[in-house]
Amino acid sequence: MEFRRTTRADFPLLARWLSSPRIARFWNHETTSEAIERDFGGSIDGSEPSFDFIVEDAGVPVGFIQRSAIWDYADEQRELIALADAPRDALTIDYFIGEVTATGKGIGTRMIREFTELCFTDAAIAGSGPRSCHSCSGTSTRWPRIPVR
Repeated sequence: MEFRRTTRADFPLLARWLSSPRIARFWNHETTSEAIERDFGGSIDGSEPSFDFIVEDAGVPVGFIQRSAIWDYADEQRELIALADAPRDALTIDYFIGEVTATGKGIGTRMIREFTELCFTDAAIAGSGPRSCHSCSGTSTRWPRIPVR
């Protein structure tokens, strides 16, 4: 599995994935070329503090994953920061499997495991949906308990 930085050449692929009802259910994004540029161009240019990646399995694009420091988006992440009592250096990830043919094969679990091994020395999960929790439970990464207030 490889994680390569997203480029503008990936925008049509992202638009296709994001317009899929399966993805749109969780990722509420407009998919016009202008909206894709607005939402993902900043990561490419460095004007946004997030890092976006296309996930490839055996050289084939299968998904998307992004990471950022949670405090870089403190206004948007206020509830999660409070719930997890997130330290200043905490990272957050978000991801999806774009290709339906890649679902149900453990790729999500591998993606999370391999990406977090690259990004985190210690990781915590909070605010995840049931599918996300299922994928995370199959990783070898130790997930510390999150204090709930």
